[in-house]
Amino acid sequence: EGGGREKAGEPEKEGTKTEEEPPRLKGNALLGQALRDIRRLIEDPVPPPVKPEGLPPVAYAFSVLGAPFAGSSRVSTRLAEELSLEVISVDAVVRDAVSEFEQAMTEHDEAVAASKEGLEEGEEPEEVPPPELSDRAVLGGRARERLSEGGVVPDDLLVEFAMSAIRAVEGEGYILDGFPASVGQARLLERELGGIGNEHTVPKDPPPPSLL
Repeated sequence: EGGGREKAGEPEKEGTKTEEEPPRLKGNALLGQALRDIRRLIEDPVPPPVKPEGLPPVAYAFSVLGAPFAGSSRVSTRLAEELSLEVISVDAVVRDAVSEFEQAMTEHDEAVAASKEGLEEGEEPEEVPPPELSDRAVLGGRARERLSEGGVVPDDLLVEFAMSAIRAVEGEGYILDGFPASVGQARLLERELGGIGNEHTVPKDPPPPSLL
């Protein structure tokens, strides 16, 4: 026929290019996941983490975990003796902070009561200034409030206790005995120690059923 069309079934002339589809990788879920992660990093880059200030320059930082009565505290003690480290028990830090807060408030109440003794009728007592609380005692007051309401100390407050103890470390380093005790606590602690939070973790789609 006219127009220079090639007849059906005839081979293509030499030099004529045909468009071929690139080979497709079918069923490669791992490669697909990797490509999606790379695309997320390119399209929505995450700024590098910023390490918090005020942390002591330590050579060692350990966390020793274990089931109850598994001997983790004994391991912490031996490591501390060998490497000249401080053992930090967050539970003990909380107890000491609550005790410090209660002691400060008791002394304040006693001072207020003493200022009212021996007053004549209508005479105003001498004003007693509020107690000067340390940072640890302030944390202890927050923990005591939660405990007095029948609740538990929340993870974010426990991490604040841990960080207050870490900032006070002197020497070669420290061991966190039995802390963090959950994934949530670990993530919060990681954020405080290294400035790494959820925004630095690339979200991943669940794997296909064939890989489960």
